[in-house]
Amino acid sequence: MAINGNTKPNFGQPGRQLTLRDQMSLDPTDLLKAAMREAVNNSGLSRSQVVEEMNRLSAIAGLGVRVSEAMLDKWIARGSKGHIIPVRDLPIFCQVVGSILPLQALMPSGVEIIAGDDLKLLRWARAESEKRKAARQARRFAEEAGIR
Repeated sequence: MAINGNTKPNFGQPGRQLTLRDQMSLDPTDLLKAAMREAVNNSGLSRSQVVEEMNRLSAIAGLGVRVSEAMLDKWIARGSKGHIIPVRDLPIFCQVVGSILPLQALMPSGVEIIAGDDLKLLRWARAESEKRKAARQARRFAEEAGIR
């Protein structure tokens, strides 16, 4: 995607006006930290419980990384820009707190993560759409063949 939001660059030609959303920082750090704070707060777990469970799952996964409560505090602290959760630890964090909010915070505008019942509904809607498209095509072929 080009910088002005067009799908192909148009150098030398004016692009579309950037919206406020387009002008937002591409640095997801603040959104990620806020999402992680919200996920911890909504999890019903204490920070020490989150750390303990992350370490347990990390050991099972063979990652060999030990998370401390101080590390978790830095990962979710507003002013701690230099301390960001490593990518390999983010899925474990999300699993422990039972939230995909941190993953959603990393998604570009217009992209959503769909899971659970919403994913099942989307799969049904796609199948239903394809079924209707096939039925229209079959009716058209029948008409062309003189079949009613």
